[in-house]
Amino acid sequence: MLRVSLGGKDARVKADENGYRWGRGTAVRVPKTAELVARELRRRIVRGELKEGDSLPPESSLIEEFGVSRPTMREAFRVLETERLISVSRGARGGATVHQPDVDVVARYAGLYLQSRQTTLGDVYEARMLIEPPAARLFAERRPKAVLQRLHAMIEDIDARIDDGEAYSLHAAEFHRLVIEGSGNETLNLLGQVMHSIWEAQLLSAVGVRYDVELARQGVRSEARLLELVEAGDGAGAEAHLRKHLENSRRVLRRFGAKTIVEVVS
Repeated sequence: MLRVSLGGKDARVKADENGYRWGRGTAVRVPKTAELVARELRRRIVRGELKEGDSLPPESSLIEEFGVSRPTMREAFRVLETERLISVSRGARGGATVHQPDVDVVARYAGLYLQSRQTTLGDVYEARMLIEPPAARLFAERRPKAVLQRLHAMIEDIDARIDDGEAYSLHAAEFHRLVIEGSGNETLNLLGQVMHSIWEAQLLSAVGVRYDVELARQGVRSEARLLELVEAGDGAGAEAHLRKHLENSRRVLRRFGAKTIVEVVS
């Protein structure tokens, strides 16, 4: 028997074969020991106590520290491997190497989730309209030099390769991702990473149907104008300009037929 708090009152509960404990009609899942071990090691990684490239202590040391069996510890390792927080090498000199959380892994998984939901490109554009223009405002207010330098370099580079539709598609997607990065907001940056791969795939899909060099040149001029507004510290102007830029892009890309993320990613 286990006593837990439910709705401010104690209730006696019993565990079923799935690890759930029941009391007064409410199920409470009690974590397995391996999950608790993984949780503690995960906490050490995200708090920086264990850094990128560090080796975890030997398995025998961790077993002694946590007071668990070898199979339980190995199950905890599998949980962390699945989350890409460690990589385990086998053999006599094997061990577990620590990795910091990777935004690309999160973005890929989120993209797969959106595909599985048959998410429409209209849905993605709606989210972009809510996220990117305000991010441009923050970018103009903060103006990080490193991001501005990268964006200027990108415009100079694509000017020389504007006839290459694939190069332009990759450029445009990365430009928008960097604008969001320039906001300095880590939560927005994560969302931008999720949308980046979808936006890139949509542009590449459209290029496969038809590439209009003049439209691409207009897009680059619009990007250059956005950077002028950012460097002037005109947050309202940058936000309004990027909103109009997105609206124009959506009108153009509607011509190319794809409706869902799966269609463009596939």
